Amino acid sequence: MEINKMNGVFHRLYYALTEYKRKGETTLILGAGCSLSSTIKDVSTIGIMKESLYEHNIAIDDEKNWEDIYSNFINVVWSGKTEREQRELLNKRFEGMTPTNAHKCLKNLIEAGYINNIITTNFDLLIETVCEDMSYLKRTGDMGYSKHGNAEPKFNLLKVHGDLDSGILRFSPAELMKLSPDLSNDINKKTQGLTIFIGYRGQDVGLMNSINCNSSSSMFWIDISGPYNQNSYEAQKIINLLSARESLENVLSGKKFGDFNNILPELNSILVLKNHKSIINAQKKHLISEWQDTSILDVLSINSRFYDLFLGILYCSKIISDSHQCDVQLYSSCLQAYLYVFKKKLLPSKLVNIPNNEVDALILGVAFEIVIRAFCLNITTLDYANKLNDTFIKEIDSNKLFDSTFWDIIKDIISLKESSVINQIKLNFKNEHLKIESINIPFTDLSNVMRIIKILSAVTFPYTKNVKYKVFYGKEESLRCFNNKIHIDLGEIETDEKSFINDSLVKGLPFYQTCIVDNQVNIISKWLDIKFSVKDDDFISKDSIYIFCLKQCDKTTKEFLNLNNICNQKYIELRLDNDINDFIFSDKTAIFITGSSGSGKTSAVRNFMLKNKELHFSIVSSKVNQTDYLNLSAFLGIEIDASEEESVINTLNKALKINNSRIILIIDGINELNFEFQKQYYLKINDLARKIYNLKCNNIKIIVTCREHAYLQYKDTTGVNLNYLYFYRNDKSEFGVVQNQDANYKVKPFNDNEFSALLKCYFSDDKIIDAIKNIKIQNMTPFYFAIIDEYLQTYSIESLDFNNNNLLFEILSKTMFGRLTKTNQLFAKRIIFTYFDLIINCNLLYVTKYMIENALLSDGNMNESAYYIDVFNALVDVNILATDFSKHNNIKFSHDKIEEFFFEKYLEEYIVINNETLEKVLHLCKINLIYKEGFVQFLINEANENLGVFKKILTDNYSGNMDILPKLTIEAVSHFNNLESDLKYLLHDRDYNDSKALINIIISGMEESLISYFLYTYDLMNIIDIILCIRSKVIDNDVKSYMYYFKSRLLYFNNDYDGALEYTDKSISTINPNNLSFSTNLNMNKAVILMEIGHSSDSITILQSEFDKYNNDYDIRNKIRIGIELGRVLNHNGKIKEPLELYDELLTYKEQITEPYILARICEQKGNSLNKIMFEKLHYGFVSISNIEKDCLIDVKKLFSEAINLYEDAMNLLIKENEVFCYSGVVPEKINTYVSYSMSVNEIGMDECKTLIKKVDKLFEDITTPYKTDFNLAKAYYYEYLGNIDKAMECMECALENSLDLKNQNKEAKCNLFYAQFAYRRILKLQQNKNEMAKWKSLGLECIDKALRYYMHYTINNDNYNIRLCNNLTALFNDLI
Repeated sequence: MEINKMNGVFHRLYYALTEYKRKGETTLILGAGCSLSSTIKDVSTIGIMKESLYEHNIAIDDEKNWEDIYSNFINVVWSGKTEREQRELLNKRFEGMTPTNAHKCLKNLIEAGYINNIITTNFDLLIETVCEDMSYLKRTGDMGYSKHGNAEPKFNLLKVHGDLDSGILRFSPAELMKLSPDLSNDINKKTQGLTIFIGYRGQDVGLMNSINCNSSSSMFWIDISGPYNQNSYEAQKIINLLSARESLENVLSGKKFGDFNNILPELNSILVLKNHKSIINAQKKHLISEWQDTSILDVLSINSRFYDLFLGILYCSKIISDSHQCDVQLYSSCLQAYLYVFKKKLLPSKLVNIPNNEVDALILGVAFEIVIRAFCLNITTLDYANKLNDTFIKEIDSNKLFDSTFWDIIKDIISLKESSVINQIKLNFKNEHLKIESINIPFTDLSNVMRIIKILSAVTFPYTKNVKYKVFYGKEESLRCFNNKIHIDLGEIETDEKSFINDSLVKGLPFYQTCIVDNQVNIISKWLDIKFSVKDDDFISKDSIYIFCLKQCDKTTKEFLNLNNICNQKYIELRLDNDINDFIFSDKTAIFITGSSGSGKTSAVRNFMLKNKELHFSIVSSKVNQTDYLNLSAFLGIEIDASEEESVINTLNKALKINNSRIILIIDGINELNFEFQKQYYLKINDLARKIYNLKCNNIKIIVTCREHAYLQYKDTTGVNLNYLYFYRNDKSEFGVVQNQDANYKVKPFNDNEFSALLKCYFSDDKIIDAIKNIKIQNMTPFYFAIIDEYLQTYSIESLDFNNNNLLFEILSKTMFGRLTKTNQLFAKRIIFTYFDLIINCNLLYVTKYMIENALLSDGNMNESAYYIDVFNALVDVNILATDFSKHNNIKFSHDKIEEFFFEKYLEEYIVINNETLEKVLHLCKINLIYKEGFVQFLINEANENLGVFKKILTDNYSGNMDILPKLTIEAVSHFNNLESDLKYLLHDRDYNDSKALINIIISGMEESLISYFLYTYDLMNIIDIILCIRSKVIDNDVKSYMYYFKSRLLYFNNDYDGALEYTDKSISTINPNNLSFSTNLNMNKAVILMEIGHSSDSITILQSEFDKYNNDYDIRNKIRIGIELGRVLNHNGKIKEPLELYDELLTYKEQITEPYILARICEQKGNSLNKIMFEKLHYGFVSISNIEKDCLIDVKKLFSEAINLYEDAMNLLIKENEVFCYSGVVPEKINTYVSYSMSVNEIGMDECKTLIKKVDKLFEDITTPYKTDFNLAKAYYYEYLGNIDKAMECMECALENSLDLKNQNKEAKCNLFYAQFAYRRILKLQQNKNEMAKWKSLGLECIDKALRYYMHYTINNDNYNIRLCNNLTALFNDLI
């Protein structure tokens, strides 16, 4: 059997329970699934109501919703009965229920201290019955805790929905939807630690919203069907909760692991009973204490068979040692040294789960035993391994339990080989008629652990014969584990003590490099870093960071420029070539080039390199190298500690300046790198650009190329934008108020001149040129010309048919493949499909030629080995595969689109017959764009061939894949040739359950698509309209409600507010009232629309009502989301006190706000409210400091200080997240605050204002945001204070013009109101010039009238700051003589 991922999750649960036993912070949440086996009746809440209605002759339609069932139950069954009758009715439902064995095991776990709290939604008394002889504290509903028993309470029992004993029973949706603040707070506190759900569906909104979402403690979800086999809303709530707790992988399902009646006895067996009968035998005495408390023994102890095997091998090892009179003390000391890092928990987190199952633990434990005993006996490890094998067969294994693979892989590990031909191990327990097969042995990780342990054993073990490592001894205090690595600082050492760095043990560490920074020697590898300083200047200078960097540049440049030219591409310089050159000599730090496959990104970079050989280039590209390093480390090929990175950047930049040179750091095809880390690469490259920009290191530049869809995905999932301040972009046109502005460089379609130049470059035949001119392909790229040229080498132009963008790449791939001989095609297909087999089934990041050969030749066809080598070469020759310049012989496709094509063909052949493979494919789609697009094309092809198969693929696999499958489904559906008829067929009610599952998938997909609406090009509106017209039971009111909502959002995005409001109301009228979260979304949507069309009062009413719903709940995210919108509309309506109180409340959750953007918005908005209060106290700048009362002045100073600090916090958060769009809105408010204070009190912050204006002016050269109006007004205020009236008036005119361009009446009113204030301040300055005063008075009153008309018509009139300011100004103007 395969030891699968469920075993791994179970092991994590075992470790978590063991760890949290010490902390006393483990809570079990039990649902109806834990009581069902105690009776044949359905004892869930809805089951009780249905059964009671049947007994009262009320027939219940299965499709009736909760509200209808509840209404009937209350009206027919419950109402009119006395409390005694009600209790008797429920007792009847629960009579005959007795605790199961699982409940008894739960009691054992409680007594042993593994469970501290139990929260349950069940009414029954099973827990109380099984624990009747124990002391515990019990709470029922909103009642307080009562003590049961006389001893110290062992646990807390919380019955959320009540129980039979108390007579308190929660049935109604309203009761289940929202718990009391005290009860909710209690649940939140109890779920701060390890939280385990068993047999619970997550349908109770009140309980789910009360669960603590802090990620500091893990969570486990245990259920037979898993959390995904439910409706999309419930599944999403569970997914969100697990995600918040960083526990998405902690799901146990199926009969063995997901059933309450199986999982509890299993946990009881290994945690309480330690039920391994065979442990208690004579062999146990050979397990000396050093092995205890290590992950090796922990994993082995879970399975008694493997535990016995290990004891048996240790027993045999002792027989050998005794016969050779082994020094017992030496063995004990050596073993202690080897297991030191295990006991001290010093292994990195990614290695701490090695071993991750019983087979790995057995291999590693035996390997350690062999190495240590061989050392003690002074013989080779291989000799000792052979002796141990022979002794084991003689003493214990007469039935040949192991085949040769077990001992062979151990010999490979103790020999520290880089790879092993052994990939699986078979064990045959003949006496139990049981065969176990473990595949995908993590050989590399096991070998790495062995190498690291051998090195670090020198820290505590002085007996080592290798004197090179004597410098390690006694350095326990300097041994640390952080940043997923082991670090040891040896301090300053003598010259003769550094010889260990040339030892094979150290040099064999994965990704070994030596780096010198500030006279500090750093040996850097994947898992272990060694730091020391040495008195040897020659040694230091040899490896300076600058010289090391140049070596890396020379190496990667040569490899990159030697790449094969697919299709013999010809090169024509396009706009991108000129722009790369302009970027290098601009003040920008980085350029992030995005475009479709074949748009010329890589070609332009290579062309620039060839034309600028005086520059240095360090390249990271999947085509020539791979890296596990991030940030600057990726370009140097060594790991630079984050704390030293800025120092290294400065050092490198100084050296480049001295040598009058530049270095260009290039990532070519970031979307083709190690797909597990692509998002981290994106974030780190952004951070690196920021550091280089802030340090003003202009001799270092960054170029990144990326497929456009991959970039949009990174941006969407990380929430991080590129920063306009240091990223070069090519589109300087003004976008207005669009939501997808960006600082990437997007490759544009070529213009007519470029198109003509490419035609002439590739073709001379007029017939071909005319035919291509008539081709209508969207976003045609330079690579397409090369593909057509390649195609025409074999076929005629008449045979070329262009239907879609993918067709040309299909033509290219087929053409290349067709150039192989028929025999070679057969072997090539095996090679390519085996490549995908290994990627998918073995979860590999890279596949080597050796791995493919090993897999293909495993059946014994060794005579084909040479043939496969020839076919590998042939695949490179026809440009399907690319040459790998690294020493690893990794398999690489020459182009991502070619890999995508063959992946889709692989899926067509294998996927339908093997759903287990599909599960792994979907995991791959989450992290790799190539495979995602290949899978979507596969779905489209399947739908065109057979809609039934398409539907089955989706409905059979949506459980567990709701985070990826819905988005892929929507994308595939949008490409249906016959969308209307296909959707009608897929959603018919003949197979209701599958159709219902499919519509839930589609709903989830639409939700995801609307979150990032501007990133997608497919027609959602058309899909929605078709679904709404389908007559089927599947399209019920719930579905229609979602469709109306989605349509409303689309209409809103297109500025059709009337239509958006109409469909929001339709959705509200059909919504299921139990769906609280969806109801909130609808009401927020309606409020925003009402605000846009000027119905501010209605908008505030709705938002206030929604905010109050969450007032005492622990759904903090929704509360904050609503609060921000409510504060925004209150500010829009000139309110000050209300939004200020609201922001103060929201800031009490500051520690729980995980999104910096959200926190920044709250800080900014609160700052704006304080600024308005300060401005009003300063009489709008119309009085001098001498006319301000002392107490008022004290208040002003406090308000000013707090507002400035809030703006500073907001700006820092936004600039760190590259939210430059919103940053440009905070800057004007900060400038206004400085100027207002300086104008009336004393000057402050003017130098900062000057700097900010210069920076944002530069920013607005590249972008336009709605805040440009506000920025121009702030500049006008600043120049007015400086006395530059002409410049101030110029800025005011720009602001007004900008507001008119945006058609934003609020901004226009703001400009007019500012103009009126400016006019009054001019009058105060011009007391002697009556004509000028009259002119300014007339202009001021005219501006007030315009502003007031807007505020009176579109905002709430009562207690409105803006209206009050208008009225005060009018009075001041009219008082003028």
